[in-house]
Amino acid sequence: ETLEILNKVNGKIDLIIVDHYFLDRQWEKEISKLTRKLMVIDDLGNRPHYCDILLDQGFEAKSKYDGLLEKDCIKLCGNEYVLLDPSFNEKRERVDFDLDIDFDKPVLVFFGTNDIIGHTVRFSRVILEHFDYITVKAIVSGSLNADSELERLSMDFKGRFSYLKNIDNMADEVLKCCVAVSSSGMTTWEYMCLGIPSCQITTEDYQIGILKKLDRAGLCNYIGHISEINDKLFVLEFERFINERQKILSIRETAMRQVDGVGLCRVVDQIVE
Repeated sequence: ETLEILNKVNGKIDLIIVDHYFLDRQWEKEISKLTRKLMVIDDLGNRPHYCDILLDQGFEAKSKYDGLLEKDCIKLCGNEYVLLDPSFNEKRERVDFDLDIDFDKPVLVFFGTNDIIGHTVRFSRVILEHFDYITVKAIVSGSLNADSELERLSMDFKGRFSYLKNIDNMADEVLKCCVAVSSSGMTTWEYMCLGIPSCQITTEDYQIGILKKLDRAGLCNYIGHISEINDKLFVLEFERFINERQKILSIRETAMRQVDGVGLCRVVDQIVE
């Protein structure tokens, strides 16, 4: 189907970029016949690729592709290539952090753009019920059809809970918070760029190894996989996290060094070159 479309293009295409877990060397080799260059975005490292450039934004990603790429493939691997919206770099430049974490600011709760199970509501409620000095801000998308439950949280915890839907200024809202409770994803890197210490929970098995590495490197606090976390364990782990002030300050400093917010520019420079 792809070849059928490409064959209708007048003249050879300069670059095709593919980002798809179910496509590999076989597909890429056929498509390469109709493009000057092919770039692959991946973060699994579980199959061979036939491409000119490979991008994996993951932490310590380069070794995952040993034996899976052509010898002359350019590897853009590691968190220096994280593709963040330019607004994160712009906001980062104006960040002026206090010496301590300010818990007068809300805790951010975010479980992605497809939280159909309701982790956002669950963990927001647990935090509000067990930490009466904390306020919570949840960010959700239109695919989370839980307005009634979110409104109930607003009623049950007046003045301590708020939520936003379908925002386009994530960097601004993240910076209004002190720490984050979140599933793993691109927001993991966004928090790091802005120096927001995060408690991370994995919702997919393939994320576990990545988050364990980030935790060991002092870039976030990994609580565990969603299937293993009951409310009691979450409360214990979250309380330990917020009370270890030196640890969360260290996470903030280390994370900001690792993710500077200009990965997008580095990738574009390599493509243009």
